[in-house]
Amino acid sequence: LALPPVAGPVDPDGRHVASVFARASRNFAGLRFPPACSLEERRETERLAVRGLMQLPGMLRGTYEPVAGSETFLPRPGGMDRKTEAELRRFGCLIEEPDSDVMVSAGFARDWPHARGVFISEDRGFCVRINDEDHLRLDVSEEGQDLHSLYQKLSTALEVVE
Repeated sequence: LALPPVAGPVDPDGRHVASVFARASRNFAGLRFPPACSLEERRETERLAVRGLMQLPGMLRGTYEPVAGSETFLPRPGGMDRKTEAELRRFGCLIEEPDSDVMVSAGFARDWPHARGVFISEDRGFCVRINDEDHLRLDVSEEGQDLHSLYQKLSTALEVVE
């Protein structure tokens, strides 16, 4: 991912920009998209994603939290606890069970809650939703207005998972 040219601060006076945010979605070649995939494909996505994400360096280092009730991630049978679920919801990183008729009929609730989860960095500025609407949805956020640092983190993460 090429870093965009940044010619100085986004908000030179520091009066308007409180934080910066970027999102990227990725899907694995050879595996059907989450609404159409089988449980085996969903499990393979989870396996590949967690294996890659656990290799992230420095500030991107973190932990994988399977959705509560998931039995597909053997190191964490039953998934995340309620405290972790509440924390991820507060950060806007939790995968919620699809409840709209459109999402359910489109297949997004298939095999719920298995092989879905969230990787979150130790500093809580980077999270990846696994098997939500895409195989991977990567979110990076930072206080302040340092777009270069933000894109550097996103680029590093994408290099590892790609």
